[in-house]
Amino acid sequence: MLEQFQSLTLFDWATTILALIYVFLAARNNPWCWVFGAVACAIWCYVDIVQYDLYSDAALQAFYVVMSGFGIYQWQFGGQESGELSISRMSLTEHVGLIAFSLGVGFLLGYFVSQNFAAAATYPDAITTVASVGATFLLLRRKLENWLYWIVIDLGYVAIYWSREAWLFAGIMVVYVMVAGYGYWEWKREAELRSNGLTV
Repeated sequence: MLEQFQSLTLFDWATTILALIYVFLAARNNPWCWVFGAVACAIWCYVDIVQYDLYSDAALQAFYVVMSGFGIYQWQFGGQESGELSISRMSLTEHVGLIAFSLGVGFLLGYFVSQNFAAAATYPDAITTVASVGATFLLLRRKLENWLYWIVIDLGYVAIYWSREAWLFAGIMVVYVMVAGYGYWEWKREAELRSNGLTV
């Protein structure tokens, strides 16, 4: 493991630092998170392809870069009368839809990748990729429960990256799990304060 850390590149470290800034700012409900996220994901996409052969995750990182621009706009102007978007909760239908989407489309993506690429951790990679797309839309819409889904997804990525001996990225995901827990607590607190007419 020590040799793995010693062989980490500038790309690995840049991704790590920027990604941690991104998720911390997101947990703090700060729209600047999207800027750091876009840069981190662009680098991560490159590393996924060149170093780890994780094609589904590479596609996901490219998706994140595009969605970052939408994120900034949505958080600032996606609310009522083009104002700031408020934190809200998911309905049961939204929960069922996201889970069904993640498993169904994830399985299809995994099958496609397995038939066309020499990819690693094909089905787990595909399912977590699709679930991450869904959770990203929840984050864009400032749904409180997005953080609960990220906890599960990031735990899945810990296992995937660990299996590929990508120790640094596995470590990042462990931190993501903890920050997602903090994000849920922070957003829930803010939503409750605003519902009581108090400022954050």
